[in-house]
Amino acid sequence: MGPLPLLAGAALALIALGALLFPKWSEKTLTSTEDFNSLEQIMEGYLQLHGGAENIRMVKSLKSSGVFTQGEDTIDFVIIKKRPNLLRVIYEQPRRKIVNGYDGELAWQYVESKVNFLAESRLLQGSAAESLQNDSRFDNPLIQLDGNWDNYRFNGQTTYQGTTYYEIQLETGSLSNDKIILLETNTLLDTIHIDRDNQTGEETITIFSDHKPVQGVHLPFSIQRVKAGTLIWSISLSNIQINLGIPNSLFQVPPSS
Repeated sequence: MGPLPLLAGAALALIALGALLFPKWSEKTLTSTEDFNSLEQIMEGYLQLHGGAENIRMVKSLKSSGVFTQGEDTIDFVIIKKRPNLLRVIYEQPRRKIVNGYDGELAWQYVESKVNFLAESRLLQGSAAESLQNDSRFDNPLIQLDGNWDNYRFNGQTTYQGTTYYEIQLETGSLSNDKIILLETNTLLDTIHIDRDNQTGEETITIFSDHKPVQGVHLPFSIQRVKAGTLIWSISLSNIQINLGIPNSLFQVPPSS
């Protein structure tokens, strides 16, 4: 198995496991969203159809568990997130437990042996730390509660594999990479994220599906990462809980033993 991904707002951008509320979903007339023609309409509509900014702010923490699959290998995991940028990701393997975390300032990793029960903690640096910091963002990239959309561009409608989407481009600050988010025109669900390398032309596609309501929150229970037409890994969520009263101390680096 290759390096473990930093599962989060997958995602967490990750897994972008952002909080999307649908308290009055059945009362909405979703067909009206097919006529949007500006970034402001898209972003305002996205917030409103997903419960509005105030309802989104009410979601303070999120805990999800499931299975990560890469090839023939599978790993059980738990993701815990708390506003504004606290993250803890737990991987359970037969011989060890690995925990990646971000406490708002420091990124860290904790490895505990299930054989001799010894444990080691270390601070992460470089790209590993940057990835955890990015994944610690609680909401998905389209949730901008401050109304600042300066880094977003609306590219109109596009067709992908026979389905029509709104295309939103995020300015990443890099000349070599673009991030594209495709939203279904009739629901405004962001079901496809495309990371494009402008130097090589390669695209990495993340697909979010099997959306289900959880205590009024609408979240994807299935996430797939595809590159060059090949499935790289997949995530299947089995349980998602919100607002569990999680203490900040849970996100601090554990001591070694």
